[in-house]
Amino acid sequence: ASLVATPKDHPLRKKIPPITDDDLNFLESSIKNELNQKEIEPSFSLPGSEQSKKGAYLNLSRAVARRCERAVTAYIKENNDDGLKKALAYLNRLSDYLYVLAED
Repeated sequence: ASLVATPKDHPLRKKIPPITDDDLNFLESSIKNELNQKEIEPSFSLPGSEQSKKGAYLNLSRAVARRCERAVTAYIKENNDDGLKKALAYLNRLSDYLYVLAED
């Protein structure tokens, strides 16, 4: 979040640890681990239905992650800030992970 919230020309930006391939790989492996433990039905399900309050919170979190992803995409285009490309990929994977966690 700090990386996204700090303008690219701000001196503190250089001190913020960047999103790495290891971070992306961690999310990828977490998604795969979850998928190996359960099967996601291809049918439509209501987010956070009466079955799962946890699912409702996870779906809300996923919606926020997607909104953030759209905002970062717009910011990258407007400001030509390619330094946030991995942060954008991370947000994308994060929302996928939240989807998988919400499917119980």
